Amino acid sequence: MQRYIGTKLVNATPMTRQAYNDFRGWIMPADENGADEGYLVEYPSSAGNTSEYDGYVSWSPAGVFETSYTPTAGIPDRITPELIESRIVDTQYISVPRTTLTICVLTLDTGYTVTGESACVDPANYDMMLGRQYAREQAVEKLWPLLGFALAEKRYEMRGQLA
Repeated sequence: MQRYIGTKLVNATPMTRQAYNDFRGWIMPADENGADEGYLVEYPSSAGNTSEYDGYVSWSPAGVFETSYTPTAGIPDRITPELIESRIVDTQYISVPRTTLTICVLTLDTGYTVTGESACVDPANYDMMLGRQYAREQAVEKLWPLLGFALAEKRYEMRGQLA
């Protein structure tokens, strides 16, 4: 027999074998256990086979389903300012003595750090709080492409493109 590998995005809900047979209007075969835990699985990209769902519906035993699929809950569909802020766990500022240079160090929940810098031309215009604000804004700007890449990578992995 030839081997195949595939990846699908599906919708699923926990359902016993008996509940699935009841849903489909089928009589439980005598050699099957209605208490078997499993999932009603909808394949949204396939033609429907019930009036309740648009996609093709089947039942899968819990063990088979859980080793084949990973929930997508918690994986955002976009990067937002709120998401970026939620990932920042620490902010430190460094003011370099005898300069107008301010450095902001942001630490993410992963332990990764990014920095932002600000400086003004005329020391007479230096304002520490504005320097911190501008340095932090610059550091946050660096997070957009980094978190965007991380999200794209996660979605790529979920499609089964990487081992």
